[in-house]
Amino acid sequence: MTPEERAQALEVARAIGRWAAAAIRTGPGAERPWTKGASPSDWVTAVDVAVEAGVRERLAQAYPHHRVVGEEGGASGEAQAPLVWYVDPVDGTTNFAHGLGWASFSLALVEDGQPQVGVVEDPFRGRSFHAVLGGGAYLDERRLEVAAGDPAGQVVLLELAGHRRWPGFERLSRALEDNGVTARVMGSSALGLAETAAGSAAGVVLGEFHPWDVAAGALILTEAQGVLADLAGRVSPLPERGLIGGSGAWVLRLHDWLRADRGR
Repeated sequence: MTPEERAQALEVARAIGRWAAAAIRTGPGAERPWTKGASPSDWVTAVDVAVEAGVRERLAQAYPHHRVVGEEGGASGEAQAPLVWYVDPVDGTTNFAHGLGWASFSLALVEDGQPQVGVVEDPFRGRSFHAVLGGGAYLDERRLEVAAGDPAGQVVLLELAGHRRWPGFERLSRALEDNGVTARVMGSSALGLAETAAGSAAGVVLGEFHPWDVAAGALILTEAQGVLADLAGRVSPLPERGLIGGSGAWVLRLHDWLRADRGR
């Protein structure tokens, strides 16, 4: 994509994000949520379904030849299309379904594995994170930069794999504890990445996720001068096998703690 095309796509994504945030804030109603498959923790609400449908409609109008992949509706468009939109209508549906105000909307445009545009909306606090490749990352209009500094007293955000701990979760939790770092499990991968980009947390570690969970947040974090790697330490703009994010020093530190044999 050209810089002009990315700028135009960002305008489209931000407009969709503003609409989605308003729909999420006003969406909870009498209809009860339900679960997908056999998992008791994989929640869906009418808001998830309605927001994703609205996003798909708006993207089809603006970019009829782009592929769209969403959490609720799967994939549409040409399978080999180089430009793919990833949408998570409510990232943190478990929180949302239970009335906890830590959930987000996530939308990203990816070209050949590289995020080009990313928007993460925090509807319950009225905050909008956004980034375009090569243009920096912003919270509303404030430019973002990841945190640095010594470990003690810092916060690192972790997420469960659904409702389960993933391999290495307990080892990393113990290492954080031993080094004076506070772990938090908040319930939205997209917001975890965005808040790490904003310097609110020193790092973020995810064991399992789907691309719609992280594509937008990944770009926001890297455009805030952060680094992303998979759990094996391989740096990537969009990791697939787990994710470690933060400053370069924090990614190395977290990887070492995750992989160290702690003798327990």
